Amino acid sequence: MTTQLPFTMSKHAVERALEMNVDGAEIRACYDRPEDVLWSRKYSCWWFVRGRITLSVSEDRACVITVLWSNEHDWRADYARGGDLTGRERRSRTDMAYLPRRRT
Repeated sequence: MTTQLPFTMSKHAVERALEMNVDGAEIRACYDRPEDVLWSRKYSCWWFVRGRITLSVSEDRACVITVLWSNEHDWRADYARGGDLTGRERRSRTDMAYLPRRRT
């Protein structure tokens, strides 16, 4: 029997999770028990942050839009390994200022 999820995932989010080798349990934990939740005024969505990942979640919290790395180290490692960057903007900034910032 499958468990009904409290959210859906966009095709892009599924592709990113697979590309990043992030499993369903990690995504579910991030959604259910985030360490931080931030609102992005720029993208009009929620950022659920837990461990090494951030979920970009729709305003109504019903859909995971994409899966992102939460920290600079993992972003750099992802870029270094190459991977499939189709449809992803390759960041030109070196300071990683665009990453979600946790409240301190």
